[in-house]
Amino acid sequence: MANVRVHGTTQVRPVDRWPKEGLKPMNPTPFEVVDRHTLKVSTDCLVSFEANRYSVPFRFVGQMVHVQDDKNGRIRIFSGQELIAEHAKAVGKGKLVIDKKHFEGLRTHGHHRAPTPMPKLLPTPVPEVVQRDLSIYDQFSDEAVIK
Repeated sequence: MANVRVHGTTQVRPVDRWPKEGLKPMNPTPFEVVDRHTLKVSTDCLVSFEANRYSVPFRFVGQMVHVQDDKNGRIRIFSGQELIAEHAKAVGKGKLVIDKKHFEGLRTHGHHRAPTPMPKLLPTPVPEVVQRDLSIYDQFSDEAVIK
């Protein structure tokens, strides 16, 4: 119970000094009451969380992301510290929660966007090649050469 003993420097008990300080809490909730789960984005741009699937932007396919249950009816999905998706939390199981914007720009079977032009490449210089008679390599072989 250190707060009730007289402090060696101030000669005052901390429990008596706190009300006079007039300090206000920096954060009324000192920590977030959330769960974060690391999951891999499947090839269909979805992450599976608590038996439901949620969409993320297609550029994150194959990457590990963090699904955060905010415990307020919403889930947020992060890549590192970047918020990449936010959804209402599905009620029940087997639900699919999709934001169509996550698929914009993605090619689908039978639907193609205009092809991106290939960048112009600088001509590659052709290397100079030395041609030798293959018999020159016989000197490096221990086997007898049969002609």
